[in-house]
Amino acid sequence: MSDIPQRLLMPSVHDANLWQVRVRPGKERDLVFSLMRKAIDLEFSNRPLQILSAFQRDSLPGMIYVEARSAKQVSDACHGLVGIYPSRGIILVPIEEMASLLQIKKQDLTVTPGSWVRIRRGKYQGDLAQVMDITENGEEVGLKFIPRIDLNPKDDGALDALGKKRKKGAVGLASFSMRPPQRFFNYEEVVKVYGRKAVSKRNQVYVFQNDTYKDGFIEKDFRLTALQLDSVNPTLDEITRFTRGQDGTENESNVDLSIIAEASRKAAISVLQPGDHVEVFEGEQAGVKGTVHSIEQDIVTIQPIQVDVDGQRIQLPARSVRKRFKPGDHVKVMTGQNADETGLVVSVEDNVVTFLSDMSMQEISVFSKDLREAAEVGTGTNVVGNYELHDLVQLDLQTVGVIFKTERDSFRVLDQNGQVRLVQPHQISMRRDSNRAIATDSEGHELRVNDNVKEIDGEGRKGRVLHTHQSFFAFLHNRDYNENGGVFVTRARSLVSLAPKGSVMKLGSADLSKMNPALSGGAMGGMVGSGNLGRGPRDRLIGVTVMVIKGPSKGYVGTIKDTNGPVARVELITGNKVITIDKAKLKRRNPDGTLAPLEGGFMGPPRGPVNQNGRTPNPYAQQGGRTPGWGVGRTPNPYANDSRTPAWNATARTPNPYDSNKTPAWNVSSRTPNPYAADGGRTPAWSANSRTPNPYVNAGNATPARPTWGGATPGRPAWGGASPKPGGSSAAAGWGSPQRPAGSSSGWGDSGWGEPPTNAQTPAVAPTPAFDGPTPGAFAAPTPGVWESYGDFRTPAVDLSRNAAATPGITGPDTFSNQEGEFELPARWLLDPDFVTKKGMVVEVRESFGANGWHNGDYEGKDGVVLSVFDTHNETFAAMARVRFREPLVADQDVLTVPVELLRPVHPSDKDENVMILHGQHKGERAKVNVVEASLMVVTTADFVVEEITAEKLVRLSPEAS
Repeated sequence: MSDIPQRLLMPSVHDANLWQVRVRPGKERDLVFSLMRKAIDLEFSNRPLQILSAFQRDSLPGMIYVEARSAKQVSDACHGLVGIYPSRGIILVPIEEMASLLQIKKQDLTVTPGSWVRIRRGKYQGDLAQVMDITENGEEVGLKFIPRIDLNPKDDGALDALGKKRKKGAVGLASFSMRPPQRFFNYEEVVKVYGRKAVSKRNQVYVFQNDTYKDGFIEKDFRLTALQLDSVNPTLDEITRFTRGQDGTENESNVDLSIIAEASRKAAISVLQPGDHVEVFEGEQAGVKGTVHSIEQDIVTIQPIQVDVDGQRIQLPARSVRKRFKPGDHVKVMTGQNADETGLVVSVEDNVVTFLSDMSMQEISVFSKDLREAAEVGTGTNVVGNYELHDLVQLDLQTVGVIFKTERDSFRVLDQNGQVRLVQPHQISMRRDSNRAIATDSEGHELRVNDNVKEIDGEGRKGRVLHTHQSFFAFLHNRDYNENGGVFVTRARSLVSLAPKGSVMKLGSADLSKMNPALSGGAMGGMVGSGNLGRGPRDRLIGVTVMVIKGPSKGYVGTIKDTNGPVARVELITGNKVITIDKAKLKRRNPDGTLAPLEGGFMGPPRGPVNQNGRTPNPYAQQGGRTPGWGVGRTPNPYANDSRTPAWNATARTPNPYDSNKTPAWNVSSRTPNPYAADGGRTPAWSANSRTPNPYVNAGNATPARPTWGGATPGRPAWGGASPKPGGSSAAAGWGSPQRPAGSSSGWGDSGWGEPPTNAQTPAVAPTPAFDGPTPGAFAAPTPGVWESYGDFRTPAVDLSRNAAATPGITGPDTFSNQEGEFELPARWLLDPDFVTKKGMVVEVRESFGANGWHNGDYEGKDGVVLSVFDTHNETFAAMARVRFREPLVADQDVLTVPVELLRPVHPSDKDENVMILHGQHKGERAKVNVVEASLMVVTTADFVVEEITAEKLVRLSPEAS
């Protein structure tokens, strides 16, 4: 009773109608899905779509069918969709034809041993396989196909000593893993990578990762639903690989080509032409040779030759006839991937003809049905449409590839994931120009097109650089490799140049004087009281080479052309396109290819006009004396150049009030021992005597035989307070001190015009003189006198010479703490530009315990040597380091990839050890320990510089790296 008669299911005039809509060919399926998504989006809106359904048939290109009550409803639903042609009309489908559009012809597909199938999903998607056996229920089949074994495994996918898969740790390089290429199983190669415990042998069968391998092939059971049974269309190249062993010789059991031959016989009828030389290969007339006289449907009439029936004609089924060629014939390929190839026949075996190509001088094997005799010589071309061989093309938003083979109207493309695609010219979005793309190899050298390079891991392949993409992928070409026309893809950071190149310039060797604002040659003002207005330089970020680290332009390199607050206009090197982007999405690109924070090393806000005589403090004035001011003596300035950590100038440290006024003191002789700590200087200043003078000592305001920088009488001008001077520079009060009125005495322990000298209070800082102080003369100030520069006089006092430093202040990317006694090594210290390209450092694994710990904490406390460091420059993927462990847990697996956060340096403990300096002026340099005193060591660098340093600021180097 549950069965409904089919006649009651047929549509009637009371049902909705079916409408035919013309669309762009090839976009039928996409437009049906677009209609579905549009209907879902507008379902609960005020104007939902009135259509009921939509579908398309692969056998009817350029058409879709929509079910609705009226044509207007169909038109409204299709409005706004690209690829639909409503101008061609919306045609009503007759009721009697509606049912036939939805009929599905079921094809009975049979699977027999020896037949060919393709795998639908997984790592072997699209690979050709041969059926070996079928289960009794017919739901599963045993297949034989060429395996894809990763001979360069990542740690999270490797096996432990028990042969079990290790637990995955942090997201790492496995996300970038590519599908391994097809290669026959080789026991020696697999054991070399995975160890002998990972492979077991049973007679002539190997078991590896729960898969069975025999004669180089993998044998595995699959369900029929996971296989493609129809339209397999195996190529002759694929079949040839099955017939050859691992050494390239023919196997004893040749693959049966009858399945392919049967399909080719059906197509052979359409390619026969009168005059073709044929032979009969089956039936009663088998072995008869002749020429085609005429063809009528499936019947071919031939004129026999060299037989007793000379002069008679024989009619035969077309499937019993095949074209006949003999060695020495000149032929031309009519169809297939080798179309238009011409050459000389060298051998004939059944229905397979091998000829020597006139263009490539290589042997090509094709079916005889695809050939015809020809006298002309083919003129092959590597250009199809606007694209040619070895072009880098954009397939979609995330995929690019290199064309490694051109066919008549299509390309064979190898994408960045290592997959081969057959694409048509209209499926290519654009051609990419990688001549200006920049990538770096494993040693930090720049990779350019046509460089000869070699892989340092994996298969160790060599090749010439064709293209680089996003500074990560490199497409190489080597004509010695037959696979994919000699084109293969790999990671740029896994390559090394075959040609010798100079050493990479370290950041420490850069000319840091150009980053010093005091040395930049900016406007320093005129004579005191001149009133000249100066104009500061432009934003220092303009002209800087940067890389985009976020957004749709991620990975592109460009130059900053203009800035506006947090936004910068960047001209991309690729295509000279100018984009507007947030500065937070940019990083500075150093000459050696490493990346650094954008704001590091440059002053932020632009310089304003310099007013030499202004009374009112100007926060943007270069020579203004207020605190904070724009110049290098302000307190503290987030854009300060000298105060970043590590500082480029040793004087940019926070002063210690109990340790000789500053760290380090510019002139140690200028210190004045004072039990009341007045020697330390209450206002942080660069000079040794920029403090409130102590009336009980004469180091700052006396006249010693050896004048100090605190107020000689007369002679060298003092650094600190002075008597007011007419026309003096604008200056604000010290930190915490109120501003004095103009003309009042504000010198440190000094007097004004006609007033008795009065010592300044301690602790405090006397204000800097205001405008029009009654001091006689601008250059003959009494003691302590003001520093006679052409600038103004700040509080705290500062030198505007080439040794000036901003104190205090911190800005930029804090790599290390810059205060004495507060050194702390960051967790990602290996990513510092001074260490990321170094190797040979001895490290140990720390903090690897936990539920999601690295290798379950088995390597906790074990030490090893850093071989290389890989920084993804991406917050999603963890930065990793390749480390060779001295005592590995698994034999033959001493090199592992470890997250950099888990590695800590091993500090030296003995004399004559080779080390690398982790902090200070010589950071990143190699040195040798000469003296060991507790935790304090004396080391000598390669430049014979002797330095006293603590052991925590050193990392031991392995003997191999020395």
